[in-house]
Amino acid sequence: MSAQQNPPMPCVQTLLEALQWRARVTPQAILLKQAERTYSYQQVAQQVAQVGQQLRQQGVPRGERIGLLMHKTPAQVVGLLGCHDAGALFVLINPILHPHQIQHILQDCTMTHLMVDRRNYGLLERLDLPNSLQIYLVDEGLEGVDLPQSGCKPLLCDLTAPLPAAETRETVPITPWGDDLSHIIYTSGSTGLPKGIVATQRNLLEGGRIVSSYLKLQQWDRILALPPLNFDYGLNQLSCAIWSGATLVLHDFFLPNTLLKILQQERITILPALVPVWHKMLDEKLSSWIDSQEPLSDLRVITNTGSKMPLEMVERLRRRLPHVELYLMYGLTEAFRSTYLPPEELQRRPHSMGRAIPGVEIMVVDSAGKPTPIGEVGELVHRGALITRGYWNQPELSRQVFRPHPGLTAANRHLEQVVYSGDLVKQDADGYLYYIGRRDEMIKTKGYRVSPTEVETLAGQLDGVGEAVATAYEADGEIKLRLIVTLTDATVTAEQIKKQFKKAAPFYLIPDEICFLAQFPTTATGKTDRKAVIASSHP
Repeated sequence: MSAQQNPPMPCVQTLLEALQWRARVTPQAILLKQAERTYSYQQVAQQVAQVGQQLRQQGVPRGERIGLLMHKTPAQVVGLLGCHDAGALFVLINPILHPHQIQHILQDCTMTHLMVDRRNYGLLERLDLPNSLQIYLVDEGLEGVDLPQSGCKPLLCDLTAPLPAAETRETVPITPWGDDLSHIIYTSGSTGLPKGIVATQRNLLEGGRIVSSYLKLQQWDRILALPPLNFDYGLNQLSCAIWSGATLVLHDFFLPNTLLKILQQERITILPALVPVWHKMLDEKLSSWIDSQEPLSDLRVITNTGSKMPLEMVERLRRRLPHVELYLMYGLTEAFRSTYLPPEELQRRPHSMGRAIPGVEIMVVDSAGKPTPIGEVGELVHRGALITRGYWNQPELSRQVFRPHPGLTAANRHLEQVVYSGDLVKQDADGYLYYIGRRDEMIKTKGYRVSPTEVETLAGQLDGVGEAVATAYEADGEIKLRLIVTLTDATVTAEQIKKQFKKAAPFYLIPDEICFLAQFPTTATGKTDRKAVIASSHP
């Protein structure tokens, strides 16, 4: 495709600006597709302006926090960008969270405005909502809709209808800047109640630009949006689509064979997914089904983040889809994306988490903040692009994670902020990094400090083992090692797994106890829920 057909993005500061530019230059190009419905860049931009105008007419102040209790739909996309059009921050709330988690987010943000779609309107009955909270029902085809009795009287924003004449008066548009706040993204709550991380407009835009650059995204690409948008990995698919002019196909993962049909029917070229999805996709029955189908000839890129993809899984994907480039990526919500492993390095460095993404420097430092020698373990520190503003309402935690650059003099340290990840890594002479584990999850057993990740990586290479989580437990006054696994071969026993460990690992990495689960529970964002896995394994 020529440069004239897909002109380069001009200098813009926000994702909203990028959308508006796309709507002018390629108005009929498709931005969103869900089931049989398609939405052009022009249609989405017009609906975004409609939502933004309605918010401004309701007196939403600049910088206000607006919650979106919505599923992954075009209405959710329009709603979040409509917040930007009104100069507000969006806070995406995953509807599958427990009501007490949703309640916490609403209260933590001192939210006064909440968007909800028709599918989730009934959830409001399970929440203790303040009288001051203004509800907006944002969806399509709301004319004559019969709403449940929730005690709230929402303002309707029908995306398929023009604004009534009385409401078409123009309001002064608000133009966000790159340093303005964009959104608060809440973690899945695996360490307790969800905590909010505050991102800027530039964070959102630059994430799309940088990832699009190394994935080489083009206007003709079709990205399958599997992760929820309230997860930074999912939200980045929208940023990438708008930056590159691509199409984002919205789909919720339910059954592996349904996903395969979607990949074929929608001619998907870019597939982002988490490890739990691949475990379901690559079971033996489904693998046979894949082999019996036409190859996914349109698919050209698979990406993974959230947790390390086991080497055995990498090899199976490469065997079954040899024409597809596999990008393994690492990031943390506080700085979104830190590293990626180029596909051409997979064979040479199969255990690496990659190198720094463009615009980012990765430092590996010791407890005193000094650089560690090549090959020695230290904490990963992220410098450069994509660093967020810190935690919402948690200044002490922000000070622990968002710190001054360790290499600057005392007089200049305030000039630059970096993110201390809490992840232990080591770096080779070429700048490629290798994940060791979380600093606060190391296990002291048999006289050695053991990383759960190291044990899990070994387990993932054993015959018959699917997913794995390692943890500590106490017995007979000693700290011992427990391994929890799913199986790809139901005949494999704990004793057989231990025998394989003894051949591949030193004694201190051999689990003292092995537990089996049929499948691992996942968080609201689709990651393996380690706390739930460990809790399920308790005798």
